Amino acid sequence: MNEPVSLTIGKLARLAARLFDRNLAGYGLRTSEFRFIGYMMEKGPVSHKDLQEEFRMTRATVSGLVSRLMAEGLVEAAASENDRRQWILTLSDKGRDLFSHAIGGIRKLDERIADALTEDEIEEFSRIGEKLIGLYEEELC
Repeated sequence: MNEPVSLTIGKLARLAARLFDRNLAGYGLRTSEFRFIGYMMEKGPVSHKDLQEEFRMTRATVSGLVSRLMAEGLVEAAASENDRRQWILTLSDKGRDLFSHAIGGIRKLDERIADALTEDEIEEFSRIGEKLIGLYEEELC
């Protein structure tokens, strides 16, 4: 009898997270910090609320992660021009440089996957993965 699909997905998620963490540790980053920086690379300046909504994290969790990124000089904060109570976060040059190096390590993980799977398998996995992400997001909302 095959293992339930949800258990296989959980196992894959845990193993992938461990590989990400191991790879990113060499850059002094955790996966959640890398994801924040990647989001900021894509979106530009963001607020705490943007990060809370995007990553479905509490205000306290986001504040802790942002504080660590600021202490490392990877993120800078400035009061919003529209609402002085709100802080707008931007990546520093150091944050952008670190992301550029760290993403190279993540791409190496992708290369290992490409070596293990055929192009068709990768396309099928991506298609199924997107479908399941939509299902899981729907369940969580």
